[in-house]
Amino acid sequence: MKHHINNRGKYGWVSGCVLYADSTTSADMDLTGYAYNEYLAAVKAKPTVGHMVYSNKSLLWVGEVQAAAVKGGTVTLREQGATAEECAGALFAAKATHEAGVAALKANPAAMLEWCLKHHDWYYSYSDDHSVWSAGEASLAEIGRLLKKVPADNVEALWKTYAPAEFSLPTL
Repeated sequence: MKHHINNRGKYGWVSGCVLYADSTTSADMDLTGYAYNEYLAAVKAKPTVGHMVYSNKSLLWVGEVQAAAVKGGTVTLREQGATAEECAGALFAAKATHEAGVAALKANPAAMLEWCLKHHDWYYSYSDDHSVWSAGEASLAEIGRLLKKVPADNVEALWKTYAPAEFSLPTL
């Protein structure tokens, strides 16, 4: 939101509000003046998950909300609407749908293994960036843990689908 306040003239943002974890929103804040103190008070009121702004250039409310990611952390979901209520509803619905999908994925070891294989950086060990290497090691450890939970016939099919040819299936 601070970015939106600082760039209000460039993008035509005239109003904004904070989205709270309990699926409510703060009161609209007038962004035509300097509203940073008002924004800080709104953020401190309750745990927040996102924000929305209204642009007099696009005549739309646009917003972002944080949702739980599959491998920890968060992802940013973006929505827009003609009214603040429509935009907030779309954001909270997107968050709920995304997090339900993440929960269902985590509850199914075969589906989680498929997701991990599909998103694994197979060549992480060639990186000069230690954070890339660490993430690759963690991902490979998760794949190893899931390989033991999924039936062997499923594992072989998934491995052949997602692993590059030069990577052989580890023995379990």
